[in-house]
Amino acid sequence: MPIKRREENRAGTALLCLECGADLRAQGWPSGTPVHHCEGGLALFARIATPHLPHHCPVPVNPRCWKCDAPMGCARCAGPAAELICRRCKVLANKAALLARGVLRGQTLADYPPQWHAEYAARRFGALFEPASTAALILATRAPARLSSAPTAAKGG
Repeated sequence: MPIKRREENRAGTALLCLECGADLRAQGWPSGTPVHHCEGGLALFARIATPHLPHHCPVPVNPRCWKCDAPMGCARCAGPAAELICRRCKVLANKAALLARGVLRGQTLADYPPQWHAEYAARRFGALFEPASTAALILATRAPARLSSAPTAAKGG
């Protein structure tokens, strides 16, 4: 696509999708509205019934899942980036979601990229956090140990 069309599209005047080339003027897209191509998403609690269908929207598309690279959709079909849980791999889909929601039940901080740990700890624990204690933080976010189902030895007398 020529550079002029890309600039027009960024300004919202061309009404052409840079991804699929669709001309949205025929669909009644309002002039001056930016065009974003959304592949749909695999967010766990999507806002619409069929979030996996490709569509065009005026809002930017959320980043893909950091772990499995699944599309997360746009804010209109899947919700804001800070609320996204990937349906495919069952993790918080991006750093904004981890910082906003905290570690999901049944997971630990070790389930997320190491470069996110310090920022997560600083956000959750503030001045109490010492960067050298990341290993302790990971242990602190673990779920409580489950009761063992193994029989215990009877007390003999």
